[in-house]
Amino acid sequence: MSVFVCGDLHGTIDMGKLNSRRWPEKKSLGKSDILIQLGDFGFVWDGIKSQEEDYWLNWFDNEPYTTYVVPGNHENWDRLVTYPVVDLCDGKAYQISKTVFALIRSGVYHIQGKSFFAFGGAQSIDKMHRVEGKSWWRGEVHNQQDVENALDAIEAHKHFDFIITHTCPQDVANMLVGGKADYCPTSRLFSHIAQSADFEEWHFGHFHEDRELGRYFCHYNNKPMRII
Repeated sequence: MSVFVCGDLHGTIDMGKLNSRRWPEKKSLGKSDILIQLGDFGFVWDGIKSQEEDYWLNWFDNEPYTTYVVPGNHENWDRLVTYPVVDLCDGKAYQISKTVFALIRSGVYHIQGKSFFAFGGAQSIDKMHRVEGKSWWRGEVHNQQDVENALDAIEAHKHFDFIITHTCPQDVANMLVGGKADYCPTSRLFSHIAQSADFEEWHFGHFHEDRELGRYFCHYNNKPMRII
């Protein structure tokens, strides 16, 4: 089993990175292999299911891997949380389709002997230009229960091989945007988590860059990166 991570897709807008010409390794993968998509998945977007949505979820089901999504800010959070909750790798996830799963906030997963802590969402910097319930959803930002669950998970597990999120701690965000990125409560929470949790690598998307900053990896245009 192999595990890969990739950045934002925004529906079909940025999914060229999954093309076999750019990602030739996928030709040798099977459904036991995993692609972790780091948010702004964007294929569950409209208020109701559509033929286009069905087409693309079937496309993922027919790909030679299983997809785990860490939801981003640009997701229909109202719909995501209505999908069935299933057991997955010692944790819980929303089952979006046969082989597409959205990881819950504060979820802890064990894959190939490695531990993962997942926490989706972020605050949209462009939400003032969007329409609530149509192109923006309040669920993008965590609630107090999510915070308590995260702190409990960190206390219980102490060490994680990988932290997988959509955004990143505020100090890392500051380096990426070249200024003070203090608008996002999720980044502020992650700054506390980064100080409290022992971890090997932190993988995230959101910033539309491909950067490696020590233990922090920002993903966007590059082909999926193998981490296991």
